Amino acid sequence: MGRPRNRAVNDKNEVLIGKVLGSNGVKGWIQIYSYTRPFQGILAYSPWTLIKGETRKTVELASSRTTENKIFALLEGCSDRDQADMLKDCQIFVDRSLLPDLEDGEIYWKDLEGMLVKNLDGFLLGTVKSLIETGANDVLVVHDGKDIGDRKERLIPYVENEVVIRIDEVRKELIVDWEPEY
Repeated sequence: MGRPRNRAVNDKNEVLIGKVLGSNGVKGWIQIYSYTRPFQGILAYSPWTLIKGETRKTVELASSRTTENKIFALLEGCSDRDQADMLKDCQIFVDRSLLPDLEDGEIYWKDLEGMLVKNLDGFLLGTVKSLIETGANDVLVVHDGKDIGDRKERLIPYVENEVVIRIDEVRKELIVDWEPEY
């Protein structure tokens, strides 16, 4: 199946690929956090749509640099620290058409969100609301829409062929080897 990539979507055509952590230096550079894998992959996409609250701004990447675990970007029209400071906490989206085609069996995180999750017995466990990236494996956050005890969500590890058995993109369903009481 391949590891799911990317995180969220604000509409059907824009996919969240990162966020602005803050300014860096006095010449308009920003530090960004990337949701792409490899993390430097975010630099391959342009233009970016920056969104914070109700504000949207489309920007072009003018320059970038990376260190072992950090990414810095200079955006066209952003030439000083004050302008860069205003971009802090913006989410970075790109048009879905810019994303590469996936190989058979791979799926973007965005496409998992909203899918129904059923176990091997056909029991509806809920709907995928989001995914959490961890060091060991990714985790599906599944909301059931009703109270089961005090719980309205389940955290299900995204472990292919062991927990996640099948993804049916046509029916918008994930079949998992997971019991309702877990």
